[in-house]
Amino acid sequence: MKKRVLSLFLAFVLCLTLLPTSVFAEGADGSAAAGASTEDNGQSANTGKSEQPNSETDTRTEIWCVGKPDSIGRGYDGTTDGSTIPIDLTFTDGTDTFTLKERTGFTAKKTFDSADAGRRTVTVEIELIGDAAAKYKLKAGEETFTIGGYIDKAHPDLTVSLSKAACTVGEKILPLLSVEGAPEDAAVTYYYTQYKSIAGDSDYEGNAIPAIDESTAISSLDEEGNNTYYVYAKTAATQNYEEGRSTTVELTVNEAVVEAASVTKADGTVSGTYTTLPAALNAAQDGDTVKLLANHTTNWGDVEAGEYATLAVVRKTLTLDLNGMTVDYLTVGDVVPDEAGGILESYDGNLTVVDNIQGGSHGKIKDLEFVKGSLAIQGGQIGGCLTCNGNSGSVTISGGTVLGLTVGEGAVVTVNGGSAHAGTWSNDGTLNITGGTFGNVWFLNNGGTIAISGGTFGTITNANGSGPIPLMPLLANGYAFYSTSDNTYTSADNQTTLSSVRPRSLTSRTMRRRMRTSASVSTNTFISIISHSSWLAKIRMPSTMMTGAGCTVMVLSLRLWIV
Repeated sequence: MKKRVLSLFLAFVLCLTLLPTSVFAEGADGSAAAGASTEDNGQSANTGKSEQPNSETDTRTEIWCVGKPDSIGRGYDGTTDGSTIPIDLTFTDGTDTFTLKERTGFTAKKTFDSADAGRRTVTVEIELIGDAAAKYKLKAGEETFTIGGYIDKAHPDLTVSLSKAACTVGEKILPLLSVEGAPEDAAVTYYYTQYKSIAGDSDYEGNAIPAIDESTAISSLDEEGNNTYYVYAKTAATQNYEEGRSTTVELTVNEAVVEAASVTKADGTVSGTYTTLPAALNAAQDGDTVKLLANHTTNWGDVEAGEYATLAVVRKTLTLDLNGMTVDYLTVGDVVPDEAGGILESYDGNLTVVDNIQGGSHGKIKDLEFVKGSLAIQGGQIGGCLTCNGNSGSVTISGGTVLGLTVGEGAVVTVNGGSAHAGTWSNDGTLNITGGTFGNVWFLNNGGTIAISGGTFGTITNANGSGPIPLMPLLANGYAFYSTSDNTYTSADNQTTLSSVRPRSLTSRTMRRRMRTSASVSTNTFISIISHSSWLAKIRMPSTMMTGAGCTVMVLSLRLWIV
C-alpha cells in the first residue's frame, strides 16, 4: 500500500514538470505579468528598446575631472558662445591620471554669462566621445562645471568715404563724409590736415590736425596753392569696442567756380550752367530760358579796351529769368556800324524778361537798352532807365516795374500792366498806356505821340522842352481824368500836374452832362472836348457870340448832341 501511494506522488510531480513555465507567471486574473513579452514558444522576447547598462553589466571605468583651465577668453562678437575656444581636461580613475582633448575625447558646450566685454563666468557642459566614451564613463555630477572667462573689446574696422573727391573753397566738408564699420553707440570724429606725415597721429589732433564740425570749410588755399587735404575718422571707445581709426583719404580743394547762369530748354531740361551771363546768352538757342544764378556786372574797362566777354547782349529769341538777381547792363539786339556810319551787321534780339522769385525781393536790370527786335517786360525792375533806340521795334510792358523810359523815334511802347512805374518817361516815338499802376511819373513828350487810356496815377506831370504844360494832350481821344478816390471828373485843361487820377472814357451821357449848359462852359474846355472827342457833333446856337482864347463862339444857347 505504501508503495502505491509513493508511486502516485511521483507521477503527480512528473506531470507538474511537464507544464509550461508561463502558467506560473499569470496573475490572479489570468493576465501575463507586466513588462514581460512572450513568443509563440513561450520564451521572453527582446522589445528592441536600448537597455542602459547597470552596475552588473557596464564594465567601463568611472573617471572624474581633476584638471581644468582657470579661465578662457576671446574677442567680443556680440554672442555668449564659447565654442571657438578648445580646451583640454585632465581626468583620473582614482589610480591613473590622463588628459583628453576637446573634439577627440569629449565635446564641450561653453556658454558665457553675458555677451558684453569684461570678466565673465563660463558654464561648461561635457560629454565623452569616441574611444574615451567606450572605455570610460563620467562620475555622476562631472558633466557640468564652471570656469572663469574674459571677453576682450573688439577693434572696429573703419572705412571713411567721400561723396566726392573734390570740393571748393568755402564748401562745408562734413556733409561730404561718411564712415562704415563704426559701432552703433560710438561717437565719430573726423580730422583733416595738409600734412600727410602726421595724419592719424593723436599727438597733433586738435592742433595741427583739427577736428571737422558742421561749420568746417577751407576758407582759402595757401600761398603755394596746395589744395590736397588728408581726412580720416576716429571712433571713441565703448563698452565692447576699443577706440578705432580709419584709413586716410585725400580731399582736393579748388577755388570756387561761380555759376552765373543756367540754360533751360523748352522741354524743361537744363542744358548747362555757365560762369558768366554773356556765356549763357551765347550758348542758348532760340526758345531757351536763361536763368540768373548770380549778379552780373559789366567790366567797362575791358569793354573800352575792346574785350567784350563781360558785355551781355541778346541776339536770339530768349526768356531771361532774373531770379531775384541784378544785371547792371543788358542790350537786346545788336547793330554793328561800318566805318562810314552805315550798318555792317545787325541782329534781332527778342527777349521776354521774367522774375520767378518767391518772397518780397525782385530781380533788377539797372540799364536796359533795346536796339533791335522785340521786348516784353513781364517781371522784375527796370531802372534807372529803359532805352528804346530809334526804329528799334516794339516793347510791351505787362508786368514788373519801369523806373524811367526813353522812347526813340520810330519805336513803339505799350504799357498794359505792371506796378509802381515811376520816373521820367521821355517820348519821341509812340507811347500807349492802357493799364498798370504809376507812382510819381513825369512825361516829357518831345515830338512823339502819347495816348493814355488806362492805368492809375499817384502823381502825373506833363512837360516839354520849355517846362510844364497841360495834361490834356496826354489823353487818348475820348478820355478825361477822374479822381481815383470819388470817381469825379478832374479837369486837365490847364493843369500840368494831377494826383490820384485815372483816365476814363467819355460816354454820350457824360458828354451831355458836361455840355448841356448855357454859358457855364469855358471856351477852352469846349474846344478841348471837341478836339479830344471821336464823336460827330451837331451844335445849335443863336447869333450871340463869345470870344475867348483867340476864337469866337456863339454862346446864348449851346447844346451838343452825340450821334
